[in-house]
Amino acid sequence: MAVTAIAIFILNGSARASDADVPRGEVAAIGLGATQAPSRTLYLPVFGAVGPIPTGPTTSRYVDSLIPSRLNAWGCAAGQAATSGIIVLAFGQPYTVTLGGGVQVPGVYYFAAELATLGQVEIAARNFMTGYANCVPPGIPITVGLGTNNYRGATGSNHGREWGLMVNRVADSVAAAPYASVINVVGAIDAEPGFYGPIPTRAWVDGYASVARRPLLNFGSCDGCPTSGAPALSTITGGGWTIGDIWYVSGGNPIATALPEIYLTSGTNARQWKTVALSVKTWTGKDMRFAGVMTQWQACNERGNQAECEAIRIDNTPQEGWEQMNTALASNPLVAQPIGPPTDISWEAWDTSFRASAIPKTSFARPSGRALGWGYLLAEATPPLPASQFIGNNAWQRRIGAIRTIVYAGTRRDESGAKVAALAVFRRDDSRGVWQPFSGGEQFKVFRPAGARGSLRIVSARGAVLELRDAANVRFRFDTYSLRFVR
Repeated sequence: MAVTAIAIFILNGSARASDADVPRGEVAAIGLGATQAPSRTLYLPVFGAVGPIPTGPTTSRYVDSLIPSRLNAWGCAAGQAATSGIIVLAFGQPYTVTLGGGVQVPGVYYFAAELATLGQVEIAARNFMTGYANCVPPGIPITVGLGTNNYRGATGSNHGREWGLMVNRVADSVAAAPYASVINVVGAIDAEPGFYGPIPTRAWVDGYASVARRPLLNFGSCDGCPTSGAPALSTITGGGWTIGDIWYVSGGNPIATALPEIYLTSGTNARQWKTVALSVKTWTGKDMRFAGVMTQWQACNERGNQAECEAIRIDNTPQEGWEQMNTALASNPLVAQPIGPPTDISWEAWDTSFRASAIPKTSFARPSGRALGWGYLLAEATPPLPASQFIGNNAWQRRIGAIRTIVYAGTRRDESGAKVAALAVFRRDDSRGVWQPFSGGEQFKVFRPAGARGSLRIVSARGAVLELRDAANVRFRFDTYSLRFVR
């Protein structure tokens, strides 16, 4: 498949578009020239013409391990899949990590329910790419997006800046490697109105843009966005965001490009993003570009999660998500455009190569968090579930032997789409670094106290019993041994 590009030259904050060939080493889905501010060149993808899906989907992943050998194996398996496009490695939410001596550094709360520094993220990313390059057939390039999200925590300009510097370092290491023409490195953020407000999220993007030499993909959502017309950019959407805020983190800041979540089988997500693009064109005259789409069919078909995804209709296949987005954009000549191929995100992708051969650990560091009861409380933590299903407030975890129980308190969508106060409970086998299924085979369980309103938050603990409060400050108690609410 021939890949061309549109080059946008950024000069003193303004931008103009022209045709350009993709430079050597930038033939994956999206690339960036090597020059730095005040003059930079971003290469955005053009995959053929509006019409059939350009290539098969890639698989992205929620990262729940930073073990070098595991990341290397994942990269190798991804390379063996031999599919060109974008792979997002989603490392979780921005967080501040406290080291020995009280030194604080930027990091993430990643999807093993643990904290990691950006240095650890960088090493994990490099190991993934080495594994990919060692196993991919010749001539199949990939773009790897190093992703975080905007869920509370340390979301802001400082974390964005540090993330940009980390992406630069990884990109530089790839540029110096023999596989420079195979792998293209970019930044990525899952920016969702349901996670946090627009001001800290825009500040994160500004911080990233202030130092980054690689583009930024927004693989986020458009919660509450309208589905028709061309509303003013000041139109309020979800979470206090405006259409203008959605645009800013997806292209209004010239370093950003949209890779939107197209999860809903109804096509609503695609119509929302098309409406944003039309609003941008109508009110600014600018074109909003889409690097592809993200779906979560694999994530929905793992962990015993199929029924819930089907009930709230968030299980588009990659083909369905791409077709919905393509059709929505093609319906109006002002926003019609070719879009890149889909990527489908997974929790279990590439796992089979190491599960059987994993060497069990026998000693463990204590779980992250502040001591509370017989466990540890982690503030502002959301679980390893998409925001379309569950948004957490905080979490409590405790390990018995090698098995760690993690309880997330927050809000879950029920089968009708309504939001209800709930707990999401996971178990993890820390000896092997994998999720431990419950007796019925479920990878997680959800518990909802009768009469609770809004959202739950853990406020204290006595032993293994958690005290929770809902939005009306009503008290509930949950026994983490018996996994039931008690008086």
